[in-house]
Amino acid sequence: KQWYQRRVRVMVWAALSLYPEIAYMMWQGTQEPIKAALFVLNLLYNLSNTKGVVLHGNEKDTLQKMLEEFERLAIAVLDNMSADLASRALCLVWKRYDHQTYIDMAFQAHARNFIAHPACQAICENRWKGEILSKVNI
Repeated sequence: KQWYQRRVRVMVWAALSLYPEIAYMMWQGTQEPIKAALFVLNLLYNLSNTKGVVLHGNEKDTLQKMLEEFERLAIAVLDNMSADLASRALCLVWKRYDHQTYIDMAFQAHARNFIAHPACQAICENRWKGEILSKVNI
């Protein structure tokens, strides 16, 4: 468990330091890759919108590429799940993250492509219709 926590800490450090190769390498070893990718997306999105943070030309490009790549990674993991498993995964509520689901995390990071995924759209459509799937607290 300590090894895993260190891996996540290094991933966060690398993401915030704009070292995409290290962040990606650490992401590969995570136990919950969608959650990890969305967490990094939230960090990077907040970094890009924080007043007082000055990013220069190359850093802006790196940040944008990292945003795109981590969203792509989350989508790729979702694509590799069965529809039932994806549906259940998207309804998980993470106590550690203010009782948010993956869709909530993606919404906060403005991950439009992730939210546009058919599995996410099915959940959103069910919510819109009032057919809220049972959520599992983790």
